[in-house]
Amino acid sequence: MIKDITKTSLSCVLPLLKTSYPGVSLDDEIEYFPKNDESLGWCYYESNQRPSSFLRYFIQGESPKFATFEFVVPKNHIKEFNALSDYCLTRATPLKNIMQRFEFSEDQKSFIPNLKKFGFDETVTYLTYEKDLSDGSFNHLIDVAENDFQQVNDCLSCFQIFSTEKLKELVESRCIHCLKINDDVVSSAWVKFDKDRIELLEIATHSDDKKKGYAKKLLKSVEGWGFQQGYKRVLLKVKEGNLPAINLYQSLSYTNNINLKEYWVYRNKS
Repeated sequence: MIKDITKTSLSCVLPLLKTSYPGVSLDDEIEYFPKNDESLGWCYYESNQRPSSFLRYFIQGESPKFATFEFVVPKNHIKEFNALSDYCLTRATPLKNIMQRFEFSEDQKSFIPNLKKFGFDETVTYLTYEKDLSDGSFNHLIDVAENDFQQVNDCLSCFQIFSTEKLKELVESRCIHCLKINDDVVSSAWVKFDKDRIELLEIATHSDDKKKGYAKKLLKSVEGWGFQQGYKRVLLKVKEGNLPAINLYQSLSYTNNINLKEYWVYRNKS
């Protein structure tokens, strides 16, 4: 049986979530329920009167917007995944013109074919590179000021455009790092933190400043900052076949973790 998840029924799904996200709390998950309920959809599969799998989508970003689907489904439980995706996607009317993405691990590739009937027709393979941090040279980066926000968005615009409010939040939590030359932001990095590691979500250089080594300089500085804060590792994902980026990461001693290969499956991708 498939059921919608509400704020009041969320607690019954929490034990299932903890199997994949051990540190998750009820307060963390309630954050996914925005004021506009049309930007979120959740459902779960009930077996023997207990949630056994779940799937959700949530709309992210300011402009352009995109929807990410997340799920917890036991390996090889294709029937449950198909039932959940059929139910969720047929109800996802707010997503008609929004880019949408599922993320699958190597063990979950068998789930992908079911999505083709919903128009998920582009699969991009991502490799995961990791590096253990060690003490090294570190040049403190100038803190990002509010008058830098437009230039930060210019750098990251092919990935994400943030509102001023969101950028303030990210800067205050040290999730945005920048390299400035002559008071101009030439390269920006967006990171998040997970226990003892830093995950590099995006790093980009302004179109007028590419091929000058700025991304490499910025990444080395982020590493040094992370080490000083007590983080042990850096993790990042790179599109398979993006040789310039892969060569950059390998030159900085990043290694490919073949166990963390991912497949991102899209529809409405421009």
